[in-house]
Amino acid sequence: MPNKKHETDGVPERLRQITIETLPVETPCTLDIEPFVEPQEVMYIDKAQDRLAVDARQPVKPLEVADPSDDETVIFTSVWVRNDKGELQQGIVADCRWYNGRFDIVDRAKEIDFTDQEEAWEELDSRQHQVIIAAVVDYDENGEIAVWGDPVFYDAAVRMADIIDEDYIYYSAVKPVKLKNKSKNKKTKKSKKSKG
Repeated sequence: MPNKKHETDGVPERLRQITIETLPVETPCTLDIEPFVEPQEVMYIDKAQDRLAVDARQPVKPLEVADPSDDETVIFTSVWVRNDKGELQQGIVADCRWYNGRFDIVDRAKEIDFTDQEEAWEELDSRQHQVIIAAVVDYDENGEIAVWGDPVFYDAAVRMADIIDEDYIYYSAVKPVKLKNKSKNKKTKKSKKSKG
């Protein structure tokens, strides 16, 4: 094969599994799980930080069309923002507006019991690969879009919600109560508020 056809060492991108850890920037993705697996089995609320968390190794797939009638949809997007010090900071936004379940609260700060070695190592492995979600987008009690989590990611979260609404939502499947809820209508900033 001529050298001009040689792209790079390694493996073509289309053959690589995308995970939470390798999320493309500003490319909405959803969990890539088996039909019998529930989202709350791979996502949880970290009790110590009161934030949504997920395993970095969890496979995801690019979002093609979001069907709001699917009440198990959680959309993840990797974003970069500048923090108060002017430094670039990466984080993941989770859009949970169409998710109808509830996440378990897990205490990752508690001491690990090493009497069961297998369970102990599984817990250590899980903690090592835990990713804390920077911001969660959801509807508030008034049916308006709001953002919970790190306030640094507020603008990025709202922007990604707008992009998802405009480019990915299958509107004929949208429930009437959600048709009017566009993030551009949100005027007030909400953060550091836990769901439920």
